[in-house]
Amino acid sequence: MMFSIRPSKAVSVLIMIVAALLGILGLVSIPTGVGLFKLIWAIITFGIAILHGANVFSKNGISFGEINRKPRRKLK
Repeated sequence: MMFSIRPSKAVSVLIMIVAALLGILGLVSIPTGVGLFKLIWAIITFGIAILHGANVFSKNGISFGEINRKPRRKLK
């Protein structure tokens, strides 16, 4: 049996909002002389927001991990 691990929709909404706000804050408040850091910051935060947005707005979402488990044997 295989089980998927994903956060609940409420947690994904919270993380999506916080990541989007951090991305916007990073783009607005980081000085222009720190271009590479600003680019990496934006890619990571908006990537996190998009990932959790997919978990919120799709039926199945994106799993963060999978667990393989052997089925239990029935006792005789």
